[in-house]
Amino acid sequence: MSSLLVAVGIALSCVLLVPSAFFMIECLASRRRGRPEMIPVRAPKVAILVPAHDEAQSIENTLAELMQAVDAGMRVLVVADNCSDDTAKRAAIAGARVIERNDPSKIGKGYAIAYGVRALEHESPDVVVILDADCHIDAFSLRRIADLAYQTGKPVQAEYTMAPSSDALLSRLSAFAFAVRNRVRPRGLKRMGVPVHLAGTGMAFPFRLLRSAPNLDGHLAEDQLLGLELTLAGRAPILAEEAMVTSCLPSTAAALRRQRGRWEGGSLSILRSHLPRVLRDAIRYRRGKLVGVALDLSIPPLAMLTLFCALALGFLGIAALLGASPLFVVLGSLPLVCVAIGVGVAWSRVGRELIGLEQLACAPLYVLWKVPLYLGMALRGIPTRWERTERERIE
Repeated sequence: MSSLLVAVGIALSCVLLVPSAFFMIECLASRRRGRPEMIPVRAPKVAILVPAHDEAQSIENTLAELMQAVDAGMRVLVVADNCSDDTAKRAAIAGARVIERNDPSKIGKGYAIAYGVRALEHESPDVVVILDADCHIDAFSLRRIADLAYQTGKPVQAEYTMAPSSDALLSRLSAFAFAVRNRVRPRGLKRMGVPVHLAGTGMAFPFRLLRSAPNLDGHLAEDQLLGLELTLAGRAPILAEEAMVTSCLPSTAAALRRQRGRWEGGSLSILRSHLPRVLRDAIRYRRGKLVGVALDLSIPPLAMLTLFCALALGFLGIAALLGASPLFVVLGSLPLVCVAIGVGVAWSRVGRELIGLEQLACAPLYVLWKVPLYLGMALRGIPTRWERTERERIE
């Protein structure tokens, strides 16, 4: 029995060591000081595309803030997508141009974005900025990402942060995990010269590039998929860490679990479908940066990574109790140590404002909270249907 546990534990540890080590490296690299950003050339014509599905409760306030951030040369287009409420009417009252799409057989943000891009054909803006209907962005950040996209000819991603919906431990730990994914890791990739991923909102694209981009359809992680396809095509996204877009986590545990299930399910499906292709292209075309993309893509959601690292260590710990060498426990602990170092560095960078050390020590409870989600994926498969997340407004 101990031999079997050792074999399983060592095999699992070896598989996990690569993503765990690269996760640690990303977090450590984020500590390095970045180079000063270029002063971008001003983009003459900018379209701000806001996909909105049943956002009547919040769309007016969101657009009121957005209208204060836009300047000359910027226009706002709202795509009221398969709405059953008066989102379109309220968006028009707020001063945006509104188009409606009604096709219940095609639900998802990817469809709404494609519809909006087609509607912009006759205007031919220089840059298109995509913002979610519940997000907040200031004038500097909006202009910054638009101008950088115009000057570089590449997609630009603002730093995306999620505010906790309450002081509850679960909400704050979730916000920290989100910050690790969308702030710390992209900074590390940028410092290493590796392309970053797109986060779904706060994204700016040259219009010609977005118009020719692959069809996203209803993919659960349409943002990550788009960024990956553009990277493979030689138009890798750029991180503008001086620009910020903000949203808020759902206020209920059930809504939060559904949101995480959609995000993580989409990420896992891309890992499964695109990791072999990225590695193949890296070798075939000798593109070293794609190796970094593949390593980043191999990192599963943080809670899942931690859970599997703990599971591998648990197998080896039990084997040691049954008489196996304690050296196996030391070797099996390496992936978990890498994750712990990465999380510690990430907390020192962006976590202090979200959680204290005593709350961070409760992170294993957050991992356990995710277990039913992962069991559901294992038993029922990765979710494929897009569902709207309950909104919580930032005050």
